[in-house]
Amino acid sequence: MGVSRRTIFSDVENINLWLEDHQLAAAQYHPSAGFYFEHAGKVLIKERLGELNLDRQYKNSRGERVAWVGILLLTREQTIFPNDLTEKFTMSKSTIQRDLKLLAEILLPFRLKLVYSRQEGYSISGDEQNKRKVLIHFLSKLHPHRETHWIIQNTHSSREWRSDLVAPPHALKIHKIILDSQKYLNVRYLEDVIELLSIQLLLLLSRYKQGKVISLDPVEKVVVKPSPEFQASSFIGEKVKETFGVDIPDDELCYITICLMAAKNQHPLANSSEEDMDILKSVIHEMVDQFQKEAGVMFKTRDALERSLFFHLKSAYYRIVHGQMYDNPLTDMIKGNYPDLFHKTKKVISHLEDVMGDEIPDDELALITMHFGGWIEKES
Repeated sequence: MGVSRRTIFSDVENINLWLEDHQLAAAQYHPSAGFYFEHAGKVLIKERLGELNLDRQYKNSRGERVAWVGILLLTREQTIFPNDLTEKFTMSKSTIQRDLKLLAEILLPFRLKLVYSRQEGYSISGDEQNKRKVLIHFLSKLHPHRETHWIIQNTHSSREWRSDLVAPPHALKIHKIILDSQKYLNVRYLEDVIELLSIQLLLLLSRYKQGKVISLDPVEKVVVKPSPEFQASSFIGEKVKETFGVDIPDDELCYITICLMAAKNQHPLANSSEEDMDILKSVIHEMVDQFQKEAGVMFKTRDALERSLFFHLKSAYYRIVHGQMYDNPLTDMIKGNYPDLFHKTKKVISHLEDVMGDEIPDDELALITMHFGGWIEKES
């Protein structure tokens, strides 16, 4: 937030005073867990927030606007024209056109194209699996911002545009289905991961209803079906049919399985194949070898550094593969203040890029730079 620690605690104290005035549970704090709400309390707070008339003067950042436009186009049940977007975001036509140009650039690496016709308005064309990837990518850009997905924003618009993509009452039913599906897994998801999975599932259901289903490689399906995540996915499918009357096809259940696997691998103790993990450990060893030569250092606690990098890169791998790009607000600062360290890290990361067959984004690279920089400072 760009403010002091004291300011943050002061703000949270004011938030808790507001919550107390409305007979709602206060935010808790623990040094190892940070700020959090108990689950039962969160539900009541979300309901109360949904009744508020939020300040319509709030302006989304450009990144948020582009993500919202992408999500609207991928989940649209009505035509979307330039005037609709200027009305929704209260921005000028020229600003929206610049946003659309940026959206088109973001879609290119996903092999997708932004198209426009006078009859159909804007839409995104391309393979369904790539659309799912970019949808998750856009969600990851919005999700960290204080759970804005859950907050109803009344726009008083004749088109009834909504920013609350998952605020309808059945969103909580989806949330409960995801929670209950954990009984098939050997890891409990973090609360924010459950929130994101709930949002993903809700948006995927909207695509099923529009006949936009995915077709997976038969080999990929054979690989995922023996997993506990597929059992959890099958349970989700049964509950969705029971609750919403929507029958999820087999390929879609396998796709949900892959989403669950990706979410599970955000957990530092998640299990993966021994062969994959051995390859990653070997890559990290080569990276540290080259970094020591490039930087002229010799890490005394190298094993601890490699373990730390292993847990981080394991999560980064799944984020990149599944389009959940990390938006690092410190990237520009790190590149500007530590250009030499960033450049050395970029050189050694080529070992990982060779294995992945994909380029590591600067936002992820900046995090790895912080790992190396932090370790150098720690040992000196």
